[in-house]
This record gives sequence, structure tokens and C-alpha cells, in this order.
Amino acid sequence: MNSPLDSLLMKDEIFGPVLPIIEYEDIDTPIQWMISHPKALAAYYFGTNKKTFNRLKKETSTGALV
Repeated sequence: MNSPLDSLLMKDEIFGPVLPIIEYEDIDTPIQWMISHPKALAAYYFGTNKKTFNRLKKETSTGALV
């Protein structure tokens, strides 16, 4: 289930068994979202493209990028 980015779930730190997954068409969308919001404790990249992963690493800041 896609949760809207402005939902209560997405407004606070999440601890526990809930992991929101955000789908996107191009990497610019999540990068801009991450830059415009407070630093996340972690971000998970489920792709296989190393260039995209390195771009996330370079252009965003999180507690951990996995």
C-alpha cells in the first residue's frame, strides 16, 4: 500500500515493523524529497544500479544508506 508522503505515518520517526516503501519514476524525485525534509535515520535503496546508489550517497544525507 502506498502511503501519501504527507500522511501522519511519514511525519515522524518510525520505529518498529513499519517500513514505508516509496515508488518513483526517476531518482530526482526521492533526492529532492530527501533534501527538503529533515535528515532520515536511514534510507534503503532496493535497486541494482551502482551509479544511482552513489548519486543518492553523494546528494543526500541520512544516518545510514543501505
